[in-house]
Amino acid sequence: MEQEADKVAEHFQEKTTKFLRQLSRHSSAVRTLYTYDPSTENIPVNPERDILYEKRNSNVKGAVYKFRGRLVVLLSYSCAANCRYCERQDRVGVGLDSQGCLRPDEIHRIVSFIQTKSEINEVILSGGDPLMNPRGLKLISGSGSSPN
Repeated sequence: MEQEADKVAEHFQEKTTKFLRQLSRHSSAVRTLYTYDPSTENIPVNPERDILYEKRNSNVKGAVYKFRGRLVVLLSYSCAANCRYCERQDRVGVGLDSQGCLRPDEIHRIVSFIQTKSEINEVILSGGDPLMNPRGLKLISGSGSSPN
C-alpha cells in the first residue's frame, strides 16, 4: 500500500485539503471525486493529446474559440484540487506549462483577440482553476469596457 502511495505521489501532487480528506473518509461520493484510483486513472502525460479539440481551436495561447460567440480562456493550468472528472488531467498540474498561469502579455493578446471578434458575447474563465491566477482575473475582467 505504501509503495502505491509513493507511485501516486510521483505522478500527482497532493492537492486535497484537510477538509476534503475528512469528508472522503465518510462519503464515497467525495472519495470517488478526489481520491486517486490507479485502476481508472493512469492517464499518461501527453502534450499532443487534444481530446477536447481545444488546441486546434486556439489561435491565441490560452483562448479556445470552438463555438461562435463563446470564448473559453484557460487562465491557469494550476489547480488546488485533483478532481477525478477533470477533462484536462493530462495537462493540469503536471508541469506542461512552466508558468502555471497565463502571463499578462498573453492575457493582453486574448483581450485584443476578443476585440477583433464582435460576435463574442460570452467569455468563460477556466483552466485548471482560474482563481489560481488572481492577477489574470483582474486583467481580463478589466477588459469589460470593450464595445463587444
